[in-house]
Amino acid sequence: LKFAVPEPPARTENKHHVHRYLHLVKEIGGDIRDVDSLLQIPPAPTPLGGDQSEIHIGVCPGAEYGNAKRYPIERYAAALESLRERNPQTKFRISIFGSPAEEGIGEELASRLSEPRDNRAGKTTVADLVDELRTCHFVVTNDTGTMHLSAALGVPTVAIFGSTEPELTSPIGDVHRVIRHKVDCSPCFKRECPIDYRCMLRIEPEVVVAEMEALLKS
Repeated sequence: LKFAVPEPPARTENKHHVHRYLHLVKEIGGDIRDVDSLLQIPPAPTPLGGDQSEIHIGVCPGAEYGNAKRYPIERYAAALESLRERNPQTKFRISIFGSPAEEGIGEELASRLSEPRDNRAGKTTVADLVDELRTCHFVVTNDTGTMHLSAALGVPTVAIFGSTEPELTSPIGDVHRVIRHKVDCSPCFKRECPIDYRCMLRIEPEVVVAEMEALLKS
């Protein structure tokens, strides 16, 4: 049996895409009456707080969609090294995640970071990625599938948005931090920026550091 699920009623305001998927579930017979419970994310297995002598950070510098969703590698490196300099009492262990196609991006970032860091891009199955994300205290990422996976696991996430719209695809949950510099052409939803990459380049590394430190203090 094949049938088309009708679009939900048109709305004047943005609504997160998760509600479009819940609409689909409802139309095919799923029970979504208790939406709050359905969207409740359990706490991370590796919580922040307490002993912060060693913190494991996951980083996702790629984005399969295109370059317009990628925060510059040199700025990721600057933010992470600045975090280390500003918090010398803490050992930050960094794992870089990504698909096999992003292994080179991971290597470029790793080459700009001091030890300990490990490029895991292209080296994990999805099941492996889930297991390794569970060991992270928090994740810093572009708007990617790994961002949503991290959030679904309850891992606090700093999400950096460029050409896309956080109101539609931000990580679900109230522990996460979204960074977005909205410009006159935001959101364009383009894969490659046709002008000057302004939405990303106006996000300074210090802003990313501040959001990471806010998580450490939460």
